[in-house]
Amino acid sequence: MLGITVLAALLACASSCGVPSFPPSLSARVVGGETAQPHSWPWQISLQYLENNRWWHTCGGTLIASNFVLTAAHCINGPIADELQQGLQRVVDHATCSRIDWWGFRVRKTMVCAGGDGVISACNGDSGGPLNCQLENGSWEVFGIVSFGSSLGCNTRKKPVVYTRVSAYIDWINKKMQL
Repeated sequence: MLGITVLAALLACASSCGVPSFPPSLSARVVGGETAQPHSWPWQISLQYLENNRWWHTCGGTLIASNFVLTAAHCINGPIADELQQGLQRVVDHATCSRIDWWGFRVRKTMVCAGGDGVISACNGDSGGPLNCQLENGSWEVFGIVSFGSSLGCNTRKKPVVYTRVSAYIDWINKKMQL
């Protein structure tokens, strides 16, 4: 690995924070998601590394300021995706996600779960990417950062993807951004 860079070319397409220049398609439900319309998630980035004169995707991330990216701490390597994928997932409440036949004690209050229906799921290479939730005013907010999923595979019933709950770390994020 010769270097790591963040490609944030889509930043210029954002009309304002949380409001995409092009509305994303939310109607289709395809196993593994669907190809996102270009520029529909302008704050989404691809964390990449240079190897053998080629850039390789390793993790996703969220641009939270012009010089700050929010991503998972464990982002090192992952499979290559040619296109940004999106998938509509239901958020699973903490009481359900922490049941013994779901994730049990591994899910903390600083986490949020989504998916677990056996149909649509984040997977390997999605680490660090955002769980975007639409607010009542139509804008989007990053509620979670992809953290981990089931070792049984993607789209596993009762094993939703576990995200780091961004709201649990807002004070820490703000402190780091002020350095």
